[in-house]
Amino acid sequence: MKNKGFTLIELILYIAIITIVMGALIPFAWDVIEGGVKSSAEQEVSSQARYVSERIKYEIRNANAINSISATSIDLNTDTNATTVIDYAGGKIRIKYGAGGTPVNLNSNDTNVTNLTFSDYSSADAKTKHIQFAFTIDDNYTGSRQEYDAPAIAAESIMKDGFVAITTVLILSVVVVAIATTVTLLSIGEAQSSLSLYKGEDNLNFVEGCVEDVMLKIRANSSYNGTSITRPEGTCSITYNSGGPSNWDITITSLSAAYQRKVNVVFTRNPTGISLTSWKEI
Repeated sequence: MKNKGFTLIELILYIAIITIVMGALIPFAWDVIEGGVKSSAEQEVSSQARYVSERIKYEIRNANAINSISATSIDLNTDTNATTVIDYAGGKIRIKYGAGGTPVNLNSNDTNVTNLTFSDYSSADAKTKHIQFAFTIDDNYTGSRQEYDAPAIAAESIMKDGFVAITTVLILSVVVVAIATTVTLLSIGEAQSSLSLYKGEDNLNFVEGCVEDVMLKIRANSSYNGTSITRPEGTCSITYNSGGPSNWDITITSLSAAYQRKVNVVFTRNPTGISLTSWKEI
């Protein structure tokens, strides 16, 4: 009776085939995973650059006058506060409402701002007002793994007589775009995750816009008790944890079920304006 099995040559051949196949598949799969991680990091930096830029433009655009301006800070006079200061410290762009207010960071803890500069190009007779600001924002990752390291983004805007001329320069390499495209085409799960992150950040910007609108309405009317507020992008609901007339604690929620975001703000309304205590996503 003969015993059947693999010969040594057959075994070596099978091992060689498996090694070749695995050697081709493993690097490809690793590239797909790294591409998804890097895409998420890039979107975080990009959304933070957009939000900080829009917030600074909003404050400057709605100011009545400029109290003072330096290389790294600007002091504005608004309808709600005699002084609103935007400055840069410790890798964060901050905003402070009122002389006794507490500075609030505009960019997240996952990002780091390396510089912020303001330039005043207003005419000598003050009839033409040009304010320019520029900053560079990057991720906070300091390790050596490239998939967690997103490229820095430089943002620059010029405010001209109440109109905004925006020039945002996104420094993205061709390799990064190619990787992101490959991930989108070859990994549906990674693409959906990246899309959800982007939509979520975009929805957060929308909710923060609702918060600003509600605060302006409360500043104008201490009895304001609306339960929702509508903007061009959609509608937000308003929940009052404390409803004034002086001390306010409200939560603003987007009505989008897929990418719902909530922001809680605590502030004090007084005859001279609004003093912000806290502003956070929950």
